[in-house]
Amino acid sequence: MINYKDHQIIEHGKEQWKYHLQQKKLGFVTSIVERDKSDPIKMDAWDTYNNMVIGWIMHNVSDFIKKSIMFMGSARNIWKNLEQRFEVSHGARRYHICKQLYEKKQSGRPVNEYYTEMMMLWEEMEDLTDYPPISEMTNEVIAYVRFRQKQEEEHKLLQFLNDLDEINGVVRSQILVRAELPSVHEACNVI
Repeated sequence: MINYKDHQIIEHGKEQWKYHLQQKKLGFVTSIVERDKSDPIKMDAWDTYNNMVIGWIMHNVSDFIKKSIMFMGSARNIWKNLEQRFEVSHGARRYHICKQLYEKKQSGRPVNEYYTEMMMLWEEMEDLTDYPPISEMTNEVIAYVRFRQKQEEEHKLLQFLNDLDEINGVVRSQILVRAELPSVHEACNVI
């Protein structure tokens, strides 16, 4: 997993990146798609797509990073350079996200803003989680997966409620005394 300073590529280019993956442009940064010097038409097409991928990368990095990669000739060279400079291990990234989650407070901000920040961190943590493959979906496995999902949702709810401002204390207490705890999203809507 590549994590770039200020999440320039990951956060701001996520939707564009998915589009380029669907268009099979990933091959330009992994060297799967190589330039065919024997065929001028293929070479021209490769140059066009390579420049498009370079343009996407340049559009999604900070100006400071852009200055250091702007003269590299291929998307692959740019990508390798960025990987070498900014790669962070899953463990280090997970630690950083957990630290942000534990330190996150509402601090007088609107509840929706606080909730959105928490959701972004939870989603990033989810992206870093490698689940083992399930080869057979038995009733027992389905029950276990549902139980774990409910447990994770409850953990998020408690984390969210824990760091709300005290002005929301009454609503928080009303949520916590329910027989069935709501989802974090439902709790946010109530508050």
